[in-house]
Amino acid sequence: MLELSLAILKIIAILLAISLLILIHEFCHFIVARRCGVKILRFSIGFGKSLYTWKDRLGTEYRIAPILFGGYVKMLDSHEQKLHNKDKKFAFDQQSLSKRTAIVLAGPIGNFLCCLITFWLVFVIGFITPKPIIANILQGSPAAIAGLLPGDEIYSIDKQHVNTWGDALFGMMAYFGENKKITISVRRGQEIITKPDSLDISSWQNSYFQNDLFKEIGIITYHPLSPAIVDVVAKNTPAARAKLQRGDLILTIGKDKIRNWDDCLESIKKHPKENVQITLQRGERILHIPVAMGWKYGPGWGKVGYLGVKIKPVSWPPDMVRKEKYGPLLAIFQSWQESAKLTAFNYLMFKKLFTGRISLRALSGPIMIYQSAASAFDQGGIAYLNFIAILSLILAFTNLLPIPTLDGGYLIFFAIEAVRKKPVSLQWQTLIYRLGLIALLVLMVQATVNDLSRLFS
Repeated sequence: MLELSLAILKIIAILLAISLLILIHEFCHFIVARRCGVKILRFSIGFGKSLYTWKDRLGTEYRIAPILFGGYVKMLDSHEQKLHNKDKKFAFDQQSLSKRTAIVLAGPIGNFLCCLITFWLVFVIGFITPKPIIANILQGSPAAIAGLLPGDEIYSIDKQHVNTWGDALFGMMAYFGENKKITISVRRGQEIITKPDSLDISSWQNSYFQNDLFKEIGIITYHPLSPAIVDVVAKNTPAARAKLQRGDLILTIGKDKIRNWDDCLESIKKHPKENVQITLQRGERILHIPVAMGWKYGPGWGKVGYLGVKIKPVSWPPDMVRKEKYGPLLAIFQSWQESAKLTAFNYLMFKKLFTGRISLRALSGPIMIYQSAASAFDQGGIAYLNFIAILSLILAFTNLLPIPTLDGGYLIFFAIEAVRKKPVSLQWQTLIYRLGLIALLVLMVQATVNDLSRLFS
């Protein structure tokens, strides 16, 4: 029952985050349009059949619809309906080029400001993040060939300073699709050691973010190892039926010796639907308990073992984490820097997609958004705020792409109009918008297929 409640809470939190960002985007379009004298016919959060509708004193219809991955503001337009001369001045298409541009830009600017404010809040509140310290290096891997060693702390990627594993990942992903090796610097003791053109990430080219990318190049990231002591036994699970208890220390599963929780997880996965013997310590006693393992779907739709126990979160050693907290003024700079870095990264990845350097299989869709949001929610308020900031920036950036039906598509038409001194013909606009809609649907389907592929392969 508790797990169901948490799942429902996660869904509500995710829907609230997405709805909030869409509301900000569309409200900015709405308020600027009204300030410019445009009549608003409909303001909709979400797509599909309306769940709830009401009107204001100016005749604007407000709707809440069930498909929350979008929304729109419908404005009066003389191309769509016959208008009396006295009403034409309220139509969007009859406004000056500068007013129309301001209305279209308002949505992405609103989301970018939301990103800045949310990041500012994160930096003011403060957070603790793991240092990018390498726990182990896989033999014969690109990381081993580059000369990296366990205990090294990643210091920079091609002269870009690294504070967190996220910084390291972004730094390396900038070279995704490139046939070159990365220069990496590490802190080893008190010394900074630079490995010029040493780290080969070509093994990423066919992974498309399906697995642990650091592990694929041979880097095992540090995390504190937890003892395999049971803290929670979920109801109606193999562990509950075998009468495992809180405080049990798992010593072996079948023939596998269990030294820590990582060993325990790996062993459990190996025994789907099998009867195994678990040896555990309960107080002073050593018990041998037969367990009928359960199963669930894992990578590639394969079955993996399932036991139904959880452990207590383990504390990180103080020297393995870094605390980030800034005063209100300095946090403005940090927020701007973080937003600029993510904007540059999004631009770089889009450029690689557009030029064919990376495949469309690298796109992510709604399932990945849900997984990311659920993961952020699990990690606490700061991670959740961080997710909202990143998603807000992605929404701003995506809407500015030069794709018809998006805000960027309108801006391209406006740019052509500014050069030609007259609007693009309605026939051409209609044709290009239809092609743009098809392209957008294809991208959305591709992104969803990619999500499913990552989920089950």
